[in-house]
Order: sequence, then C-alpha cells, then structure tokens
Amino acid sequence: MLKYADRVRETTSTTGTGQLSLNGAVAGFRTFVAGIGDTHTCVYAIVEQSGTAWEMGLGTVTAGAPDKLSRDAVFSSSNGGALVNFGAGTKDVRCELDASHIPVAFMQRTTSNFTSAVTTDTEITPLTFVAAAGENWVMDYALWTSCSSTQGARFKWSPTGGFTGAGEAWHDGITNADNAPIQQMKDPDLNGPTVVTQAAHRLIKIHAILYGAAAGSVKLFFSSLNAANTVTVNASTMRRERVA
Repeated sequence: MLKYADRVRETTSTTGTGQLSLNGAVAGFRTFVAGIGDTHTCVYAIVEQSGTAWEMGLGTVTAGAPDKLSRDAVFSSSNGGALVNFGAGTKDVRCELDASHIPVAFMQRTTSNFTSAVTTDTEITPLTFVAAAGENWVMDYALWTSCSSTQGARFKWSPTGGFTGAGEAWHDGITNADNAPIQQMKDPDLNGPTVVTQAAHRLIKIHAILYGAAAGSVKLFFSSLNAANTVTVNASTMRRERVA
C-alpha cells in the first residue's frame, strides 16, 4: 500500500544503486518503519549531505536490523531520471510528495448536442482525453440524455492503448410515467452497453477508475438500440482527478 506520513527522515551510508540500509531517525523525526510501516511503499527522496546527487522515487519499507528501503521506481534524479550510483558519505532519506503524485482535478464539457440514430458507436469527442504512462485517474461523467422512443440507448466507456479500468453506470433515480423505480444498471468493466429505455430525459452517471503502465486514451461512446430511435446527448461533463 502506498502511504504518506509527516516527519519521516533518516540517514544512510549505502553506496551504489541498490536497496538502502537506514541508520535511524534524525532528531525530531520518525523512522520509515514508524511512519510508513513495514511492507508499505512510499515516495522517497535521497539527497547527499556533502554533494549534489539526489533521487526521488517509489520504495518499499522492510523492518529489520537495520531497516531497509528499496528503490523500486525512480521519478526524477540528478542522473537524468535513472537510479543514482551514490558514492561514500551520508545521505538524507525522507518521505516526500513529488509533483507527479499531487492530485489534480480537471473538468471537460460539451458545448453542443450529440445526436445518433444509428446502432454503431458515436464518440462524444470533447470528453476524450489522453493519459500519460503511469497515471491513475478517477472519473465521473454526467450525461443529460433523451430518446425519441422507448427503444433506448447504449453508452460505452472505453480505455485504449496501455490503460485498463473498471467502474459502473447508473440512472439518476427519476421515476418513469407510472412511478416505477428505474433499475440501477451496472457494467463492472464498462466495455459493454448501458441501456436507457425511457423516452424522456435521463441523467446518466458513470463513475470509473483508470490505470495503466503505458500511455493510452479514454473515450466515451453512445448509440441507439434501434435505427428508428434518435438518441440525443443534450449536455455532458466529465470530471477527472489524477491520484497516486
């Protein structure tokens, strides 16, 4: 589990590019085992006390005698983003929050209607975005939708490239003409259809999580269940937040 903690700082005399042996907490601070915990991961910073070499990355804490900190992935460093071959001397080791792991939220919306009377997928292009390798996103879509008949519509959330995801989709809970509840609809992978069967406007909500090791894009599609039925997405928004 990735964890963050305040006041975690130790020193190390380890050389090379391997796992660090930790010397204990600096006065006024805590050890990685006390602050982060055995077997947990954290974002670390290693800085030479009497030099210019430094490294930030993701590491795993191991309790022992001495405690250890692995260097599993490097985010940035004085060696061009690669592991630093540290020389002799004392280095500070701290738990940090690097810029790439600060949550960032974005909002995208459509400025015109999208209409489809075909059973093939139509992309809602303003809601498409490209994610960089290693990014994780939480996304919430809101789609104000109507159908010309009760034939209904399909919505399809589709991550491409190196990304995969999971999530669910549902109605806003408005009842239909006979006050029967609208059934909540879920599609665990969101790679298949979510169906609107009422002709009136419905607010379709999609909540999804996106993750992957390689760059990829995320697209949202809709289509009609019947060529005689016209589906209109009158307004739509997508809020996405980058998370660690």
